[in-house]
Amino acid sequence: MTQLDPDKVPLFPVVNIEVTETGEILVDGNPVPGVPGQAPTATAIAAVAEMVRAQRLDAVRVRARSPEGRFQMVVAADGQAIDTTPTTPATPRGGRRRPVLAAVVAASALGLVAATAAGVVALSDRPATTTAATASAPLPGAGANLPVLAPPGFAQKATWSLPADSRTTPLVSTDGSVVLLTAGRDLRTVDGDTGRVTWRGAGARDQLHLSQVDGRPVVATAGSQELSLWPLDLDGGGTVAATTLPIGARAEVTYLGSQPLVTLENQTVALLDGDGLTRRDVPVGATAVLAAPDGVVAVGADAWWLITPDAEPQRHPLPKPEAAAGAPAVLSAAADDQLLVAWPTTDPHADVLALIDTGQGAIRAQATIPAGAIRDDDQPLHDPTGQSLVLGSVLVDYGPHPVIAHLGELEATAVHGRTVYGTLERAAATATLTDGEVHTTTNDSGTTAVPPIAVTDDFAYVVTQKVDETYLYALPRTEGTHP
Repeated sequence: MTQLDPDKVPLFPVVNIEVTETGEILVDGNPVPGVPGQAPTATAIAAVAEMVRAQRLDAVRVRARSPEGRFQMVVAADGQAIDTTPTTPATPRGGRRRPVLAAVVAASALGLVAATAAGVVALSDRPATTTAATASAPLPGAGANLPVLAPPGFAQKATWSLPADSRTTPLVSTDGSVVLLTAGRDLRTVDGDTGRVTWRGAGARDQLHLSQVDGRPVVATAGSQELSLWPLDLDGGGTVAATTLPIGARAEVTYLGSQPLVTLENQTVALLDGDGLTRRDVPVGATAVLAAPDGVVAVGADAWWLITPDAEPQRHPLPKPEAAAGAPAVLSAAADDQLLVAWPTTDPHADVLALIDTGQGAIRAQATIPAGAIRDDDQPLHDPTGQSLVLGSVLVDYGPHPVIAHLGELEATAVHGRTVYGTLERAAATATLTDGEVHTTTNDSGTTAVPPIAVTDDFAYVVTQKVDETYLYALPRTEGTHP
């Protein structure tokens, strides 16, 4: 039997085991029959090992709860189980590393798989498969009329439309697929071209975010004390339950980088790694900005740091525009290696915003903007399939030819390339940056218009009410490919 190394077990999946005071065994909330002569914990571990084999994984992480307390462990396909419960804050990463059960589990001892395998958050090495649909089947809501005026350059009739939750904004991913909560608050991913369901999740809440963990795409949401993650690259057509990580009552989760950033009190962050969450110190005077696969980026007055799980923070000089006066006023990011930093200037009515490439240690673009054009709590609104964003009332193109431009009073709802959609004085409006100038047009047709929540090369996605339901409409482009 090959010895199980807990350090090599990925963060996902995490399976939950519960043994009640009456001896009932639950794995991911599903009851498991007891085995005569076998301890409930051994039965639960055997069930998890069978699930690991069914998902064709090597090992998974487990959180266990019993009348004796709460424990963490890793369980392998061959039945090995290692206790990884941290004993004190000073315990090395991975906890106690004590074998819980080291035995090859016979498949005949298990009767669980069919009831629970669909609930396991298992990340395979194969891409997700699309839910089967015949080519001749009509698209959902095809031809539906948008009940308000369509954005300029897009059709009034939808290629597809779906009922959607009125409280949660759908998300468009980098591959063009759409993540949404249905009217029944079920989590779904649909093909951006057809509206057909390609992935299903369970137990989602409001404020969804697209992110990554261990290089895997996930839907993420943070509750009052836990971070919930739904892996998007699972194989098969089952419904995916969330993996939940406890983060504490006063933690803040943000998503400026490619991974969720968990910020705790007292200059502390929690890094997602193979053992769950590892706490690390943030240098005094610095603010954690984003989390990336290689660590957390924090920024101070004249330096930025890379904070990793197992080394001292690495200090790097922070490039600063000549017009900057004092410490940064706003810290944000366009990508893992692209910081957005705004400083006050000697003019009380103006700030200077810089796009900084941390890999090159250089400013890629900078511009003077009105003071207050970006608030410190503004979140970037990204072009889902491109390299531009809106931060506050500022457009930033961080592609090969970077540029920064102020959009005036436009309140953005979507951006595609250098065209921004939103509202201006309560009317739908569009702003386009061409030849260094921002040109804004508003809807003055007298017909109600609703700006899109996302735009791609092929579609504008609009959410609006139809009688007593809320719908997401995919409107095909009618003019050009790139606005």
